[in-house]
Amino acid sequence: GPVREARWLGDGLLASTGWNGLKPAGVALIDVKRDTVRTIDGAAARFSFEDEILLAHGDYSSSDGVRAYSLEGRRLWEALEGEAIGGVVALGGRVYVEVASGRSPTVAVFDLRSGAELKRVAARFPEFVSRRHGT
Repeated sequence: GPVREARWLGDGLLASTGWNGLKPAGVALIDVKRDTVRTIDGAAARFSFEDEILLAHGDYSSSDGVRAYSLEGRRLWEALEGEAIGGVVALGGRVYVEVASGRSPTVAVFDLRSGAELKRVAARFPEFVSRRHGT
């Protein structure tokens, strides 16, 4: 059945996503002040949020990459289209994306604001992110 998750973004906004069975539900912005719901990315099943930028993405079962949106719903950048990705973590102005293609684990690092790919590192995703940020 349907599964949803939501996160408070501030200033009356929620982001929601999930699954309708095996199909991604997309990412929607819910404005509780205006009582409106607007889907900004119909292909995504997950999202991350950092510094007023919403990152919409799928997971291993899809290969739609990651897309960044403003809180107004305007697409800012997209990356890794056609590549299967795993985890996405935004921290300290960077976006760390587990790239699931290939034999060895890879983490692609992007600038949060511009979407410029800064580097790719042959590393296991959880260890790379936790070592990088001391968590």
